[in-house]
Amino acid sequence: MAAPSTVTARCPACGGLLAAIGTPYAATYVRCPHCGGTVPIVAPRDPPPLFAWEVSPQLYPPIPSISEGGRRSVRPFVLGALVLATVITAALAGFTAAEASNALAPGHLDLAGVLVGESAGLPPHPFAHLIVSGENGYRAAGTDAPDGSFDFPGVPLGAVTLLVNATGYPNTSFEMFFSSILSQPSRSTGLQLDLSSGGTSNALTVLYTPWGSLEEFVATLLTATVIFAVGVLVACVGVWAVVRHRRPSFAVAGAAAMIVAPATLPLLTLDTVLPDALLVSSVAGALGAAAFVLLVVPIALTASAPEE
Repeated sequence: MAAPSTVTARCPACGGLLAAIGTPYAATYVRCPHCGGTVPIVAPRDPPPLFAWEVSPQLYPPIPSISEGGRRSVRPFVLGALVLATVITAALAGFTAAEASNALAPGHLDLAGVLVGESAGLPPHPFAHLIVSGENGYRAAGTDAPDGSFDFPGVPLGAVTLLVNATGYPNTSFEMFFSSILSQPSRSTGLQLDLSSGGTSNALTVLYTPWGSLEEFVATLLTATVIFAVGVLVACVGVWAVVRHRRPSFAVAGAAAMIVAPATLPLLTLDTVLPDALLVSSVAGALGAAAFVLLVVPIALTASAPEE
């Protein structure tokens, strides 16, 4: 009787490669690691190069599914993780779209705070000339109090520039951004702005925000919405591939999309703006990573199996 040998074959249901021990003239039934279907394996009788057979299901009579001795299918776990990650990412897309709409709501705030800093021979809180520029052409000017405090009421929400001109200090421009969806004190910003020492010819710009205007901030939120939506579409294709036992590469792409899409918030510097959404997106990313591993590891193991 011919000795068993390792046979590399292709599953007729999903097209995935697998390796199993087969015996010439007799069928050995194994479970496909990709889709969980039953695959009949027969070792070749001829020497190389005729050593790899494509499995043809019509050569064998119908057989029941394997109930014992086969590998447990990971498909239900992959499907559950992928579906849950898709639902979470779809919710994130709706949330960022809603936040973009809320950010466009008009509003005002009191730009209040205190100037601090000390240069040689000068008091720590000089009488400084301040100019505030904001959205929609807003512009106001004034001076700080003897203790360095200042207050500009009715400043529109959005990008705000505060230019400070103090004797003995460099002209310093503070770039800030305020929105109704950001965590802000109710009536006062409570700023503490530090004036660095230097000559009057120096000019400094201190950035407190990555957004130059309200429109840019809203565009960033809408960009996150689009990325989430595209990730959901790709993940839906992956779910279809898992359910239909077809195109394993589509399922892998869907899982990868659930890893990439949740990384949108930190990439767009929205992680500090939407900390709760960042936490939820990390859950979706973890589920996508789990599905990706469960899909890729069996494929890598079977694809790298040696042919005898």
